[in-house]
Amino acid sequence: MKEKFMLNKCTKDVFFEKVSLSNLDKVIDIQCKIFPEEDGSLNLKASVDKDVFRKIYKNRPRKDLIFWLVKVNDFIVGITGIYSYTKYPDDAWLGWFGVIEEERRKGYASYILDWTMQQAQERGYKNLRLYTSIITDIEAVEFYKSKNMIMEEYTSEPQISDEIVIFSSSLTQNKVELWDNKHLELYEQYSLQENRN
Repeated sequence: MKEKFMLNKCTKDVFFEKVSLSNLDKVIDIQCKIFPEEDGSLNLKASVDKDVFRKIYKNRPRKDLIFWLVKVNDFIVGITGIYSYTKYPDDAWLGWFGVIEEERRKGYASYILDWTMQQAQERGYKNLRLYTSIITDIEAVEFYKSKNMIMEEYTSEPQISDEIVIFSSSLTQNKVELWDNKHLELYEQYSLQENRN
């Protein structure tokens, strides 16, 4: 999907390339560059390989698991994605959303987030949500606040060391429904990432 992006009176081509087996290695490299402390390779592999998907999500059903590589004028600037929990069918979750450091503060993040929200809305979701750390991801917290997303503390899983917050935004004309501390299986996800081998 190719779109035009206006930046400082200069039009740039923004291309959203769905993650596939052919570009998976590039996407994993970019994910590691944006999130050097986290390994999202299993999530990314599961989005393109049904066997991996079944293996890691057999007890935790997911409805969607879709990621896109984001290019501007054929240069990779970031990644984005959405996933959902079967038991929360109205909610799309933002996954591995980020812009490489040298391309930040140019307006790409806002544009990419708006595009991702549109993708979630087109798939019938009522809310877009994400979780992040209020301690280690201060820049991200400020960005999501600037996008008028609603922030809530997440204390449902006390075994997670960082202070996690949930950000939510309505994808409809209705007011966003608060997450209200429903269980997200984050501890299980972190354990899965750590024990991926």
